[in-house]
Amino acid sequence: MLKSNLSYGLPPNGLQTDTQFLATNDARVLSAFTENDKVQYVQNTIDPNTSTASVYLGVINNVSTTPSVTGQIISAPGVDYAYPSIAYMGNNEFDNRALITCSYSSPDTFPGTVAFYRDAQGNISDVTVVKNGLNTVDVLQDSVERWGDYTGIQRKFNEPNTAWISGSFVYQTQVWRTWVAKIVNSDSSVVSSFGKPVQELMSAEIFPNPATESFSVKFESNPGNFVFVNLMNASGQLVKELFADRVKAGTNVFSFKTAYLPTGIYYLHIIDKESLIAQEKIIIQR
Repeated sequence: MLKSNLSYGLPPNGLQTDTQFLATNDARVLSAFTENDKVQYVQNTIDPNTSTASVYLGVINNVSTTPSVTGQIISAPGVDYAYPSIAYMGNNEFDNRALITCSYSSPDTFPGTVAFYRDAQGNISDVTVVKNGLNTVDVLQDSVERWGDYTGIQRKFNEPNTAWISGSFVYQTQVWRTWVAKIVNSDSSVVSSFGKPVQELMSAEIFPNPATESFSVKFESNPGNFVFVNLMNASGQLVKELFADRVKAGTNVFSFKTAYLPTGIYYLHIIDKESLIAQEKIIIQR
C-alpha cells in the first residue's frame, strides 16, 4: 500500500448562482495515465484551505522499483472544480507534462468546463475557461443537482502540445450540452533529464554509435566555458561523470572507454554553465 504525502478527502457539493448545489459524490480516482515509470492521476477532493471542491493531482513515482506518491491540489477561492480528466503531453522519457480538464462552477459563474496545464516542474497553470455555462441547473426535485457528466481528454498524437477534450455546460435550466474542444499549449520547449526546459539543444556527434569498446563525442562550445559531459541511463540517473573541465572555443572532440558499461541504451548530456546544451542517445553493445 502506498500513502500520499498530501491529505485529501470527500469534497463539498459545488455552488451555483442560485440555491441549487452540484453533487460531487465521492473522491474516486477518475482518470490516469502511465508514462516514464510514473502514474499521474486525478480525482475529486476538498481543499482544506478554501473548503471548496477541488482537483487532487497525484503522481506515483518509480513504479517499477521503489514507488512513492506525491500529490497537489488544484483549487481557487470561491470556485468549485470536479470530475477531472488527465492526458500525457510530454515528448520524451524525461518529459512528464500533462493537460487536465474538469467541470467548474461558482456563485458568480454558471457550470462549464475548464483546463489546466502541468509543466515539466509540476507547476499548474492559471485556469483556462474552455466553455462557460449559460444558466444554472435545476432538474431534480432536490437541492442537489448533477454537474452534467464526466469529462474526457485525449492527446492528439500527430500534433505536438495538442489534445481534444469533452465536458459539460448548462445550456438551459433543465438542459445540459456537451462541449468538444481542441486545446493547444504554447510550451514547445525540450525537457532534459533534469526536468528543466531548454528552448533549443545543439547537436553533438557521437561516433561510433553503437559503440563497443569506446566512443568519441564532438561538439561546439564558447571560449573558456566549464563543461560537464555526463553519461545517464535510460531512467535519467547519472552513471558516470565522463568529463569536467574548461574547453576551447569552437569544436571539441573527446573519447571515452566503455568496457565497464553493460549493453544497453544510454544518454550523453553536455552541460555548459549549468545549462544542458546537448543530449544524444548512445547504444553500447558487445
